[in-house]
Amino acid sequence: MFEKAARLKLRFVTPKGRLSVEDLFVLPLTALDAIYQELSKSVDQTNKNSLLKTTQRDEKLELRMKIVEHIFNAKVAEAEEKAAQATKAERKKAILAALASKQADAINSKSIEELTKELEAL
Repeated sequence: MFEKAARLKLRFVTPKGRLSVEDLFVLPLTALDAIYQELSKSVDQTNKNSLLKTTQRDEKLELRMKIVEHIFNAKVAEAEEKAAQATKAERKKAILAALASKQADAINSKSIEELTKELEAL
């Protein structure tokens, strides 16, 4: 799909100008959604106003839609993965804090003789 887009030198018309496929990866999800909606309108209009079932223009529009949809889904998956990793990191931090607290409690509960003996062993 991306190779075909590169060979066709596809560009996407946006309010910010004509963008290449690479440029789409830096757009926010809302901008990608807006581009997808415009492409969808274009496909609907092309199909309504043409007696031909498939034209070269239709194929390019369909390819553009597939690319935008793929990039949108990839960005959503990346955001979900990032959120999952952040949650996991917070959980790990909480567990390490609890572990440190338990270790401190274990040390604090030892007698003076036990602590002195451990200190001399170090």
